[in-house]
Amino acid sequence: VKVIIQHVFMGLLSISFCQESTWEKSSTSIAWNSFSHRMTFREPIVFTPFEVKAGYLNYGGKDYWSGSIFNKTPITVSDLPVLLDSTQYQFNILDALSNRRGTFIEVDILRANLPHFLIHQNYFDLQFGLGFQFTDFSSNPSLPSDPEKEWLTASTRGDYYFHPRSIGLNINTSLGWQLSRNRASYIYHSFGVNSLSLYESEGGDKDLTGMGL
Repeated sequence: VKVIIQHVFMGLLSISFCQESTWEKSSTSIAWNSFSHRMTFREPIVFTPFEVKAGYLNYGGKDYWSGSIFNKTPITVSDLPVLLDSTQYQFNILDALSNRRGTFIEVDILRANLPHFLIHQNYFDLQFGLGFQFTDFSSNPSLPSDPEKEWLTASTRGDYYFHPRSIGLNINTSLGWQLSRNRASYIYHSFGVNSLSLYESEGGDKDLTGMGL
């Protein structure tokens, strides 16, 4: 009987010792571990075949963020998207907010987490890929019609309108991380070559075109 009691006592004692390390942890330590290590075993994002983003934007000039929401204040001469000469100083067609609004669509393809194949970790997902970007301001405000101003208002295919449009091919980079099961965050950067035109006629002729980064 003594032998059985001794074995039972030793068994209970070993179980209590196994739980001792958990009991000794403070609430702060438990909270930190649950926050910092909750995604320790998550699968990293190795490859993103495509991603599509679309929305609208408003042109607001260089002081866009210092004004009211969507910058509804009037556009000043220094805020104009085009540089005018001394004979063309009135460009008030952008005063209305509806004439500053455009749409954009971006398509990313073949974005891969290349560093994952060199350093096997799952804390950050650094992906590189190719992308296509299209931005269009389609409100088509008419050009100013002040007398004695030298505007090219007509072409062989109809009148010109202010219609900025940009098409670009980009190299995209995203840095993502995930601290919870239901939410992921990332920082996105895009760099590429864009083709731009500012004026378009009714028949589709473009004027004041250029290339840029």
